[in-house]
Amino acid sequence: MTARTSGFRATAVMLRTLPKSVERKIEAANAENAEDLMRTAKVLIPEKTGKARRLIKAMPQGDGGVLVDFGPLSKILEGGTEERHHKDGKSTGKGPARPFVNPALQVTEKRRKNRARKAVRDAIREVKGNG
Repeated sequence: MTARTSGFRATAVMLRTLPKSVERKIEAANAENAEDLMRTAKVLIPEKTGKARRLIKAMPQGDGGVLVDFGPLSKILEGGTEERHHKDGKSTGKGPARPFVNPALQVTEKRRKNRARKAVRDAIREVKGNG
């Protein structure tokens, strides 16, 4: 008794070409997600001069990912500071926590997940259409 296969070759071809297509689509979605996160963080950053805002950058990585660097001041702004003192012992106060990174992540979370899902879905459709 032999097993009959129907559409196996077409499915196998589709599965072989799927990783390349998914990778391309995911890279584009990652770049768009990083840009969205960066824009949102720049709006939410509690800073008046614009120095910390200018230091927020998105840097593409070699593996298709994108690293969003919130700059050197982000840790101080995000978490605040302990009470500080002059040499003479007089207190200069403590810096309050003014979060902007986590709120930016929360605001963009649904959009980022939806873009990733759409990228995979589009890649599958593209491969199915060609196969």
